[in-house]
Amino acid sequence: MGMNRGDFGNSHGASGKIVNISLPLIIVSDRDGTEKTIKISTSTNIKEFMNSIKAENLEVNEFITVLGDPNNNAEIEAKLIRVMPDPTSMFPDQTATGTQIIK
Repeated sequence: MGMNRGDFGNSHGASGKIVNISLPLIIVSDRDGTEKTIKISTSTNIKEFMNSIKAENLEVNEFITVLGDPNNNAEIEAKLIRVMPDPTSMFPDQTATGTQIIK
């Protein structure tokens, strides 16, 4: 929707919880605890649902998915950041149905 397939060719990314914000850098911790440094620029597209938001509106403990390109400082230069609902609230423990979610 509004993007060409080539816009994110050879992209890298991250997905997880924001653990530190010191703009233009944010640190994201994935579910394995691996931390990745994300660099935000004025051209980074940041979305929460269908709304565009500013980097200043990002908060520690929010879950995000990032697409971008690696740089020489081991950072991901973000092209797109999407704020997501907390995955643990989306998939609660389902032991009552016989299907257990391992966290």
